[in-house]
Amino acid sequence: MLRKLHRTSAVILLAFIIAHLTNHLAALQGIETHTTMLRALRIVYRNPIAETALLLAVLLQIVTGSALLYKRRHERRGIWQHVQAWSGITIAAFLLQHVGAVLFGRYVQQLDTNFYFAAAVLQGGLHKYYFFPYYFAGVTSVFVHLGAAVYLRSTPGIARQVVVAALITSGAATAFAILLCLGGMFYEVRLPSGYAFP
Repeated sequence: MLRKLHRTSAVILLAFIIAHLTNHLAALQGIETHTTMLRALRIVYRNPIAETALLLAVLLQIVTGSALLYKRRHERRGIWQHVQAWSGITIAAFLLQHVGAVLFGRYVQQLDTNFYFAAAVLQGGLHKYYFFPYYFAGVTSVFVHLGAAVYLRSTPGIARQVVVAALITSGAATAFAILLCLGGMFYEVRLPSGYAFP
C-alpha cells in the first residue's frame, strides 16, 4: 500500500516537475519567454482541483517516502539502494523548504511566485552560497532518484547503464542551466520592487 501510494503520487508530482523545469529552461530564451510559458502552465495547475492534487502528492511523497525509508532501513545493502535513500531524503527536504517558501511568498508576502521570486535568492548576498547548491541538489536529486529506481528495477546490461547515466547527466545539466539563468549569467536580472531577498 505504501509503495503504491508513493508511486502514484510520484507520477503526479513528476508531471508537474517536468513542466516546471521545462518552464525554467525556457528562460534560456529570456525572462519574457519564461513568463509566457508560466502563464500558460498556470491555467492547468493553478485551479483549485489541480493545485490540491499537487499539494496532496507532495505530502504523500514525503510521508510515504519517509515511511519506506524507515521500513527498509535494515534491507539496504548495495550502493544504489543507499543512493536511492539519500536522494529521496534530499527531495523531501527540498520539497518542504521550496513548497513552504512558495506558499509563504504567495499568501504572506503577496508576491507573484514567478521568475523573479526564484531568482531573488541568487542575486548577491551571502545567501546565494546556500541557494546555488540548494537548487542544484534539489533538481539533480530527482533525476538521481529516478536513476536509482531504474537501476534497481531493470535487467542488468549496457542499456541500464546508459539510461541511468543519461538521467543523472541530464539532471545535473538541467540544474546548471537553470542556475545560470536565475543567477543572471546570460542577461541582467533586475528585481522588481518587493523581490529583493533580505
